[in-house]
Amino acid sequence: MKIKYFTLALVFAGSITACTNDTKKDSEETVVETIEEVVEEDDLETKKVKSPREVASGQIDGVTVSVDYGSPSVKGREIWGDLVPFDNVWRAGANETTKLTLDAPLSINGQVVAAGSYGLLVLPKENEDWTVIINEAWDYDTHGVWGSNGYDENRDVLQVKVTPTFSGDMQESLKYTITENGILFQWDQASFEIPVVK
Repeated sequence: MKIKYFTLALVFAGSITACTNDTKKDSEETVVETIEEVVEEDDLETKKVKSPREVASGQIDGVTVSVDYGSPSVKGREIWGDLVPFDNVWRAGANETTKLTLDAPLSINGQVVAAGSYGLLVLPKENEDWTVIINEAWDYDTHGVWGSNGYDENRDVLQVKVTPTFSGDMQESLKYTITENGILFQWDQASFEIPVVK
């Protein structure tokens, strides 16, 4: 798209040049400004992504479990109840929907979940257990969801109650870890584990 935009700018500049000598300078300036804009946009692409995409992967009793997620950082902000509001379904990461993938059926909290990919979301509460949601929809092109936008409870595969633990240890960047017994979530001072058994 940038190449097309640049080409159009040149054509536009050329047409101005054909008008009068007075406008020639203006057309040249237009070309210069356009080049500067393209360079600036290219420079932005090389900058570090604020919430980089990460993948946590491991095996639980021979079954490969992976979590594909955006990893935001705390950066001194108030997370729970502020950046991430209580009583609202949250994407459990940043940007696109967090994706859980299983390469074989697994029992999660006593319910068997078929092999495949799913959206992983969380409903945080202030003074209650949190709800982890595994949903059929995880992709914008296929399912029309992005993050928690477009979330439909009717497409839930299951909901799991978890009790978050708050400690003095700070996890600056959101992190998922596949353990022997489940999926561990850590961010800020909060952590919880989703129980997973083959």
